[in-house]
Formats: sequence, C-alpha cells, structure tokens
Amino acid sequence: MFRFFLGLFLFWGGTFFFPSINPAKVNFKIYDPQNIEESLRSACTLMKKNSLISKRHSMAFFDCMGEKVNVRSFCLKMIKIKKMPNVSKRPFLRGVVYKEGKALCQFGSSAVLTFNLKDFKNDVEDSIELCKKLRKSYAFDLKEFHFYRGKSDKRSCYYSQEKNL
Repeated sequence: MFRFFLGLFLFWGGTFFFPSINPAKVNFKIYDPQNIEESLRSACTLMKKNSLISKRHSMAFFDCMGEKVNVRSFCLKMIKIKKMPNVSKRPFLRGVVYKEGKALCQFGSSAVLTFNLKDFKNDVEDSIELCKKLRKSYAFDLKEFHFYRGKSDKRSCYYSQEKNL
C-alpha cells in the first residue's frame, strides 16, 4: 500500500518547490529511476544537526531540532561523501521529504514534465523559460532539454544528459 502511494506521489510530482507559482499539477516521469531513502533522523545526523527531534517542514525542507535543512543539500552531501554506491552514474534529479519522515533522493537518466499553463499563477508566455526554471527543482543534474507544445495549453519538457533528444 505504501509503495502505491509513493509511486502515485512520485508520478504526480510536487510543486511546493516554487513559492512564486500556485500549486500546479505537474506530471513527473523518471526514466531509469533509482531512489535512495533515509530517515529524517539519519539525515539530520549526516548534516551535523541535532537529530533528537526531526520532522517534515515541507516537500523541500525538513526540521532538525529547530534548524531548517534543504533536502537537496542533504542529497548532494550524500553524493559527495559517496554514501550512495548504487547510483554511481545516474544524474541526481531532486530530493523530496515525505510525510512519513523520510528524505528521498531521486536519480535517473532522463525525466519528463508535463503540465498545463493554466495551472500556473503567472500567465507564462515563455514556456521554454518555465522549463528551465522547473529543471532546477525536478531535473537538477540533467542539462539538455527539449520542449513540446501540446494541444491548447499543455506543455512538456524533456530533460536528458545526452545532447541529442
């Protein structure tokens, strides 16, 4: 049951990373995925914070005894100290904090974001700029992207580590 909800959550992604954008429905798909989970207590310890009380602050942050920690910083630190041997060559995509008290680091070879422009607060006319902005939160280490304009206001951003998409 937990895996079902975890999969559903990963499939729909999250948009609380964007304070300037209303919560929008973003469909997030990872290809060749690899996920690494750690308890928030372990994450606090690794970040050299007091882990006596740890809790979820938002999807992007967790709290270690009153100190706010960015989950992306935690994932990048885990990569730096090579605490993730199973994900050796996959690019880091994003970090997410779950209500269950877990920090999740997601890796993959490519990712696709699909969304409707009407779901965003500001009428974004430059969809390519929006794809670049979303890349920072959904496909951190993937550099190349291809943009697709679907019917009406539907947009898709394809991110990959390869130059030819």
